[in-house]
Amino acid sequence: MRTISFSNQKGGVAKTTTALNIAVGLVNAGKRVLAVDLDPQSNLAFSFNAVPDASEVSLMDVFTGDSPLKDAVTSIRIGLDLVSIGLEGTVADMKFTQMGREYILRDAIAAVADAYDYCIIDTAPTLNVLTMNALTAADAVVIPVNLDAYGLTGISQLNGFIRNVRKYTNQALKIAGVVITEYDPRAQTSKALEPVVENAVQILDCPVLGKVRKSADIGKAQLVRKPIFDYAPNSKVAKDYQALVDLILDEGNI
Repeated sequence: MRTISFSNQKGGVAKTTTALNIAVGLVNAGKRVLAVDLDPQSNLAFSFNAVPDASEVSLMDVFTGDSPLKDAVTSIRIGLDLVSIGLEGTVADMKFTQMGREYILRDAIAAVADAYDYCIIDTAPTLNVLTMNALTAADAVVIPVNLDAYGLTGISQLNGFIRNVRKYTNQALKIAGVVITEYDPRAQTSKALEPVVENAVQILDCPVLGKVRKSADIGKAQLVRKPIFDYAPNSKVAKDYQALVDLILDEGNI
């Protein structure tokens, strides 16, 4: 199983949308995918109509050792399963202070690794113990960014966080690259900030994996809680996400 984390400490960069559509694109290609929602806001789970309620086993129960990961799995469609941290994840930094807390997710998904080809992790826009778990468990991290005045803030802090993960908990972690989201080639802001992206990828020592064009179809798909491949499979943005899926399927790129 190959594990890919989608991370950025800046919110509003289409991180969840990217994780969602990559997961579904991989399933459409015949792969078995485990989607992990490590954001207490549960946006990924919400997008799949699968937010756990208080009576259900969540990923938080797995983290506390009360349940194995297989008991927290929700089947979304054939080939796609989901586990979600839920709202209780907001107290994770206070709750988990023990030695080895960074390895909880890695050990949990290792127990089900034979059942999946890919694990796609969506993280919160914070550099906390849950994000540390995501990066410790991951083979690679993909960093979505958007080209606005604030979309590229925090790259240096994220890079420092990744360096610490490599130093202490996951030496093999690869920065697969940056995905530019909500890209509008006609916008002056996009043109002005493209050199900033080039500087960012130099800092991170990684490539730009692709650009996902800005599209009203994404917002409409979100309203009806559908991935873009279901809502508008022939749209430009669906083609952009398919190109990223193809890049992942071509082993060695991500």
